[in-house]
Amino acid sequence: MALMERAKGIPLAQYEPPSWPTVTADSPVALIVSAHPDDEVMTGMPLGVRLRREGWRIVNLAVTLGRPEQLDRRRYELTQACRFLGIEYLEVENGVESTGHANWQPARDATQAALKSLRPHVVITHHPHDGHPDHESVNMLVRESLRVSPLADVALVEGQYWRDMADPNLMLEIGAEDFALLLKALSFHEGELYRNRYDVFWPPYTHVNARFAERVTGWGTPAADFPFSVMYKLSRRSVDRIMRDTKTRVVPATDLLSSLFM
Repeated sequence: MALMERAKGIPLAQYEPPSWPTVTADSPVALIVSAHPDDEVMTGMPLGVRLRREGWRIVNLAVTLGRPEQLDRRRYELTQACRFLGIEYLEVENGVESTGHANWQPARDATQAALKSLRPHVVITHHPHDGHPDHESVNMLVRESLRVSPLADVALVEGQYWRDMADPNLMLEIGAEDFALLLKALSFHEGELYRNRYDVFWPPYTHVNARFAERVTGWGTPAADFPFSVMYKLSRRSVDRIMRDTKTRVVPATDLLSSLFM
């Protein structure tokens, strides 16, 4: 408990961006479709940071910016977090209010437009039972947009935060360097962290994932040999169907990920 209390004293939003590989016109693209500011860090970027290190172009589409009275603050915090992570930021035109009061058509239009213009190899979003109405609605609009997209082949990667998945098939280690970087990025959402220091509880949450390794590797198999990880479900979109990948994978921090998606 003393260590947790000390962690609350770590400075927020006071970090210069690291150096990232240059993005070119030929760089592969990963699109994060996030329900709220900070989801780009906690759901999208445990995978995205590794792709970014491999030279990918990462674009975050923010579907909502929280409640109306928070918009300016949360937009600023989101732009600063994306700048630190070396990723691009898109916003739904005219905004979408958080938590179920929205006309979601602008978000559908924005998601379909992003798929058409960016032609991503990977789309990262929340899983369909993630325990928050916005997360679950964003999953539905992503799946709907992928079904009508003309893209020939794209990977859908669904992550978890509010509720664990029953059937993940990808366990991804978060290495120490990446975790430090992600926590620095999360600190730019300082208005939210003043309300709730969930950044302090994120490492213990990812440590618990080692206990869930058997959901990926099979019951009775050995535990993962790394301390921090995230769970994802990888599916493939082909023609007009989205099918869960039949392979299961436990991927250490030393492995490259581009070959998984290209």
